[in-house]
Amino acid sequence: MNMPAPVTPLRWSCTPQGDSRVYALAGCVEAIGAARLLEAITADVANGARHVMLECSGISRALPTALGSLLRAHSVVRAADGRLVFVACSPELRRAFSLTRLSRFFLLAPSHDEALTLLA
Repeated sequence: MNMPAPVTPLRWSCTPQGDSRVYALAGCVEAIGAARLLEAITADVANGARHVMLECSGISRALPTALGSLLRAHSVVRAADGRLVFVACSPELRRAFSLTRLSRFFLLAPSHDEALTLLA
C-alpha cells in the first residue's frame, strides 16, 4: 500500500525590494501556512509595501484548501493599488490556478526579471 508523501509545511523568507516584497516560498501550500502568509502580506502592505512577488520554485504541492488565502492576499495587495505576482510556478501550481480559474486574477511570471517588468 502506497502512503501519501508527508506534507512539508509552507515556509518562506521575505526580502524588501523598494516598495515591493519578495517572498521565497518552499514546501506545501496548505491552509494553515497560507493563512500565516496572508497575515504576513497584510502586515507588509499595512507598513507600506505596494507590490508582492511570490517566488514559487520551492513549492512542492498546493492543496486546494489554501487557494482562498492566496486569493485574499491578492485582494489585499490590489486594495493598496499594488500587484501580486507569482514567479516561477510549477506546472502543478499553474494547473491548480487554471482548474479553479484563479489564473484569471493572478499575474504569473516565469522569472524574477519578468515579474519586475509586470510591476513597472
